[in-house]
Amino acid sequence: MRVLFTLVIVCVKCALCAQNLNLDVSGAGIGSNGVVRFNDPGLMGEKSGAKIDYSDIGGNCFLVNEWRPCLVQLQDRASVRFSKFKLNLYTNDIHYLDGWGRELATASTKVDEIIVYDSQDTTRGISVLKKFIVNGKESFFLVLTQGKLKLLKRNKVTLFKGEYDVSRAKNDFRFVKKTDYFLRTDIKISQLKNLSQESLSGYIVFDEVSLNRLSETKNRLKSEPQVVEFIDWYNSHHN
Repeated sequence: MRVLFTLVIVCVKCALCAQNLNLDVSGAGIGSNGVVRFNDPGLMGEKSGAKIDYSDIGGNCFLVNEWRPCLVQLQDRASVRFSKFKLNLYTNDIHYLDGWGRELATASTKVDEIIVYDSQDTTRGISVLKKFIVNGKESFFLVLTQGKLKLLKRNKVTLFKGEYDVSRAKNDFRFVKKTDYFLRTDIKISQLKNLSQESLSGYIVFDEVSLNRLSETKNRLKSEPQVVEFIDWYNSHHN
């Protein structure tokens, strides 16, 4: 009886160890908020055996072409960490390298947010990607500001079919990237016609204090860094 009881304990311990092979409870710097993380891409609906080959297509379909570490937050509060990740803006798939260095892709259907970390300092988050549905289409948006007003950036990639190349006996294909900006308020997400004071005036009150701020900083609201700087300031002064 004692032998049988000991055997049961050993089996239970082995089972727990097997489960923990895919369990990753992150340390400080990630901000888990008590969420348990499973390093299992299957949670997102992995495309088993997917072969990634864009060698015949010109351009680039990835948000950033370099491999970066990231933490993928799922809608059910579980999450998956990747040491080498790329976001495919054409398919919305997540590309990653497995333990053998093979490039695979996994669906992002259940993904809510992606926190991208610095390649040299994996405790420092450098960008946040949030999934939103705008005009009936699901896309990832870079969250550029925090606070009441959130400036969002969407990089959209389409596949362009060129003319038939007789020398290669096929058409030329290339990825084309288009960038749009949106402003998220408490109630909705609105697309900005462009980055300008006029475009922002529908959502921001340019009172005397705001205009003085623009004048003092020589901010013309004509570029992404300028708009980000002003919205950050605006959020901190208009609660």
